[in-house]
Amino acid sequence: MPKWVKVDPTIEDELAAQSEFDMEDFLAQNDHCVMCRKDTQYKNGDHIDYRRGYIEGFGQMCADCETDYYKKHKQLTDISGGM
Repeated sequence: MPKWVKVDPTIEDELAAQSEFDMEDFLAQNDHCVMCRKDTQYKNGDHIDYRRGYIEGFGQMCADCETDYYKKHKQLTDISGGM
């Protein structure tokens, strides 16, 4: 890469540069629900294609919050006559 090209470091690079941060430990931790903050069954390192209750751009939901979310979504769809 030419010297004049500036590459912004990613957050992962910045965190990895900190001596107290361990990426392997972070990826092994359970992901938290974005709604209630409880631990989910998924690890931070699990790929989103293999997760249930993950909404891209929003995050991971636990099973309870996912059920509530889709119940409310179905009710709104039924009330509005479909989308």
